[in-house]
Amino acid sequence: MAQTIYQKIEQKAIADAKEILKAGDAKAQAAMAAAVAAAEARNAELLAKTDEKNASLRKTRTTEFEQAERQVLLALKKSLIDEVQIAAAKNLQALSDAEWAAFVVRTLSADDLRGGETIIASALDRPRFLALFSAGEATSRGTRLAKLDRELSGKPGLILSAEVAPIEGGFLVEGADFDIDHSHRALLAGLKERHESELAAILFAPRD
Repeated sequence: MAQTIYQKIEQKAIADAKEILKAGDAKAQAAMAAAVAAAEARNAELLAKTDEKNASLRKTRTTEFEQAERQVLLALKKSLIDEVQIAAAKNLQALSDAEWAAFVVRTLSADDLRGGETIIASALDRPRFLALFSAGEATSRGTRLAKLDRELSGKPGLILSAEVAPIEGGFLVEGADFDIDHSHRALLAGLKERHESELAAILFAPRD
């Protein structure tokens, strides 16, 4: 079965994670070196002030160091996964017209539209809706998307609002009884939720 545009975007994000890992190695090493230096300096300072219960003190300081190390790694993990999301967003913006149109059709096909919904597109996507799905027929509500209606098996009366959605990319769907968020932010949040553990495994896998 042919891959969907969405699956390609997801797979590209996973591939980007490996590239980001290469760039993130120096960042990880610097962060860990700083954490180690700070912990060792604090440990040495405290040990110099007392000769009593050094063994217990060392154990306490070691535990604190391990906790600090985990915090550094967690922060780094979040930073790198956020970078993967940014890379995925760029992949969405770089879709060709054909890929973008297929993505929109597939996304809306899964929405169980009743007809008559209004699409409010981002400034980034609105020109594509007009160019690829409209014949320029205006109504009091906006511009008819007759070509998109046909792609969606004749769902009647989809309208592109004259308003621009306050989102960086993607679009919103407004119906009589529901609203759907297809912004890039919502899409990538779903991607992160589904793949965060997988991305983390790639980003922090043991390396030779």
